[in-house]
Amino acid sequence: GCHPIERGPLRSAAVRRAVIFDAYPHVYGGAQRSAHLLALGLPARGWHLDVVTTGEGVLTERLLADGIHPHVVAVPEALRGYGRQLSGSRRPRAALNRSGAALSAAVVVPADGTSRVMPDLRRCRRFVTAASPIPDKVRRSAPVPLTDEPVIATTGRLHPDKGFDVAIDALAVVRRSVPDARLVVVGGAQDGYEHLTDELLDRARRLGVDGAVTFTGFHPDPHEVVAGARAYLQPARERTEVLPLAIVEAMATGVPVAATDVGAVADVVRPGETGHLVPPEDPGAMAQALVSLLGDQAAAERMRVAAFELVAPPARTEEAFVGTVADLYDDLCGS
Repeated sequence: GCHPIERGPLRSAAVRRAVIFDAYPHVYGGAQRSAHLLALGLPARGWHLDVVTTGEGVLTERLLADGIHPHVVAVPEALRGYGRQLSGSRRPRAALNRSGAALSAAVVVPADGTSRVMPDLRRCRRFVTAASPIPDKVRRSAPVPLTDEPVIATTGRLHPDKGFDVAIDALAVVRRSVPDARLVVVGGAQDGYEHLTDELLDRARRLGVDGAVTFTGFHPDPHEVVAGARAYLQPARERTEVLPLAIVEAMATGVPVAATDVGAVADVVRPGETGHLVPPEDPGAMAQALVSLLGDQAAAERMRVAAFELVAPPARTEEAFVGTVADLYDDLCGS
């Protein structure tokens, strides 16, 4: 069963009930971090909370460590296939968005640009943006010192949608101009893709850059690795991304960003202003952006400061995120 935690006085005497469902406890990306944050914050705002998920994994381990006991339910095998289940056609995904939004009292998204890639979500009665929160442990009062070492960091679960193969192709091009450039990939293999590390290393060997690519595996605090890099790269393909929290965290750390123009990434990575935006699956354009970040000190400094200021406002704190969702829930129940 689920045992709600007490974290300070309740906002009202009436305790309302909410359920958070996450189907992919074996990963701990932006969606899982947000679910975890709500599980911690909503009880203190008058909500009795149940967390429902589908098995063991990083998410369930972290919930249990905080005294939150999720319900585990069996799900169809198809639902366990995280990522690319609907990548063959946009039509099934659009139908799901359309019907789901029509049934919803409200849809909450991490960025306004979400509606550009999923316009059917606006069929709901209420469309709310809750900015992706920067974890308190990542927030800084000033950007980290920018290292001179030509280290490129990227983070994410090892899955084809993340585009790490394209990143390796880009690194081979970058090293023609910056011979000592290195790529550090932070993240563990997703269930079912344990073979991907070996495939990526084989690709690096064929391109002659295997000595310049490091896979760290799962890291509990990837921002610590990113903080020591000269540039952050998000090479994701278009299939599953909306607005990767890793991009926002890199900006909040003070590391200049190059990212593919997928989902709502353009909401925060503004070309030439807060970073470089490149087409997905284009290693040449990616390499050009990275060479600029590694070689043009003045431009890198200007963009990373602008990016830091963009994501620094209180609207991106953990407290603000939980407050936005709690206020929405209160309003919906009150109405």
